Amino acid sequence: MDSLTNPLPQKLTCSDIAKSAEFLRLSKRMRNFALSYIQHYLGTGEWDAVRAAREAYTHANLNVLRVAAHRVSHHPKMLEVVDLFRRNTKTRLEIQLEATEREIRDIERHLAASDAGSTAAPKLLSQRREAWDRRDALSEQIAKGVQVTAPPEPVPHRYNVGDIFTQDGVQYQTTSVNADGQPLTADEVK
Repeated sequence: MDSLTNPLPQKLTCSDIAKSAEFLRLSKRMRNFALSYIQHYLGTGEWDAVRAAREAYTHANLNVLRVAAHRVSHHPKMLEVVDLFRRNTKTRLEIQLEATEREIRDIERHLAASDAGSTAAPKLLSQRREAWDRRDALSEQIAKGVQVTAPPEPVPHRYNVGDIFTQDGVQYQTTSVNADGQPLTADEVK
């Protein structure tokens, strides 16, 4: 295959996944789990369902947390989201197109519910026209095979031993850091 006619798919970011239809089908807690699950994988290269469950759910008992982590990570809707991330089955443009089509459906639903002479109808018609234009532009880009680059993920600040930082208005000096450059221990600066 020619790389000019069939560009290689780009890795989806968490913000791309969060816009997908698969992600939006999840409950709020499952969404938090999915983002934590994927972000941890991006940072370490390992899938850790228990860590993601700790961030998304509030179970005091570790055994209950492990069971919840297993159930959520093996839920069919969660597997769809993880599969989307792993396989890159959709491009960023396709996800944006889905979001625009959802927006059009919402606008049309509101337009159908509004009164014929209301002041909201012209505004909704204008919004629908803009959404149609965006949808058409995205469809053209998809047909041409245009790739959109994602904004870079923010890189957390790396600390060194001896660095001074402020937390809750109190200054601390780092005495040890982990492999990611995040403070493990610090002494208060007086």
